[in-house]
Amino acid sequence: MGIIYLLYNKEGFGYVGKTNKLRDRIRQHRFSNQNTKSKLLGEFEYMVIEDFENEDDLDSAERFYYDLYKSLYGDKLVNKKKPIQTKEDKKAYATQYNQQHRGERNQQRIKKYECECGSIICYGEKTPHFKSQKHLNYIQNTSV
Repeated sequence: MGIIYLLYNKEGFGYVGKTNKLRDRIRQHRFSNQNTKSKLLGEFEYMVIEDFENEDDLDSAERFYYDLYKSLYGDKLVNKKKPIQTKEDKKAYATQYNQQHRGERNQQRIKKYECECGSIICYGEKTPHFKSQKHLNYIQNTSV
């Protein structure tokens, strides 16, 4: 047995989820110390969207209702990620993430690092440097 539920608040924000124990799950949303997306709702109400006898249907139903509410309410649906992500979903997310964070990663890669062996290298070159003859010689001479 499983349940698809909707949490919602007065401002029209919502969260779609699934559970086998609704009372326990609602309690987790209300009182968890974790930084969960449902915390964005503040005070919320909930409703059961659908009740299932067969748990095999639960994942696909959660995805169906997520997509439905996302199409109706857009960014007011605060779920962190889509339920049961397909390969295409994961690829699209990775592409979007990489585009958004490309500049940050490049800045980190070119940041200078002073190695214990005296070399000054970019962070992006640390792994190859640690395998270099200069670094290995330094480590070998200092460990004796």
